[in-house]
Amino acid sequence: MWVARSIAQISFEIVIRGSDNPKMRLNAIAAALLIGGLLAASIRLHSAFKLEALSMHSDGTLVIMAASQDGLVVASDSRQTIDNATFCDGAEKLLEPARRDRFLLAVTGRRGFYPSLQFALGQDVCGYIKHTSREFDLGEVAKKYVEADAAVDLASFDLLALSNNCVRELRDYLLANPHRQPIFSGDKFSSTVVLASYDPATRTAIIRSFEIAVSPDGTALNTKLGLNETFGPDDFAEPIAIGEQVYLTKQVLPALKDHPISATTRQQLGDFPNVNFPRVKDQSLQQAIEVAADLIEAASRMTETVPAASGIGGPLDIRLLGDEPRPVRQTR
Repeated sequence: MWVARSIAQISFEIVIRGSDNPKMRLNAIAAALLIGGLLAASIRLHSAFKLEALSMHSDGTLVIMAASQDGLVVASDSRQTIDNATFCDGAEKLLEPARRDRFLLAVTGRRGFYPSLQFALGQDVCGYIKHTSREFDLGEVAKKYVEADAAVDLASFDLLALSNNCVRELRDYLLANPHRQPIFSGDKFSSTVVLASYDPATRTAIIRSFEIAVSPDGTALNTKLGLNETFGPDDFAEPIAIGEQVYLTKQVLPALKDHPISATTRQQLGDFPNVNFPRVKDQSLQQAIEVAADLIEAASRMTETVPAASGIGGPLDIRLLGDEPRPVRQTR
């Protein structure tokens, strides 16, 4: 979770710090070219560098997961934020690996990069991305890796290996596109990849995640493991938020009782920070949908007065991992 082109002098090396903290270090000394797995080359640093196009980096996504007696509800908003400035609704953010049943993944934060939009002034940015594929898509990178190892269930899946693969793919993309390298662009992004599965035999949901983040000085990519949650019938049905968690906790939940929310959400979270979650076996599918949808919609409304780091909004995408082999779309 690079063949350089004449922008800057950099070298890269991967350093492993502990079993769960691979770190890619970018030393601004010598250039880099990936040859047989080794990094060595040199390129010139231009004295001036100007972007005459939109960078077209893609951010966003608030995902809420809520367990129920019928399976795991996974909900997301559908708003992309392009270059921290333009909101585009209608994006499909939940990915379904082809060779895995009852399985979803999503990326919050930086999903990837679209080809730079030349002569951007006056262009329809949302129309452009609607008909243009990302040139780097972290979600598709993770999806491809997961599909190749479909025989292993999520509980036993080597998440560290997946995160390392994503970092390597991102490294190679940034090497090939020096203008996107954080040390030059100043773009200190982070991405969280979350995976969810459901076992109908044991009525158990599993949620796991990892994060990739640019270091504060822009010279490294760090990755660390995150969520490792299991929800069985006797566990409390606490909703899990991925993406904009700080915003949700500080801005949305304290004022949730003032929003037009369902009776279910009001009972469970209306007196936040006091909460009242039922057991998974006692929460209906509809109740889980209401909680997940209410949280995303409340966050979307809140951004109209208190902006979030990235946009939250657009139509909801709600799916159920349950008895059916493939995720099933849901509505409120």
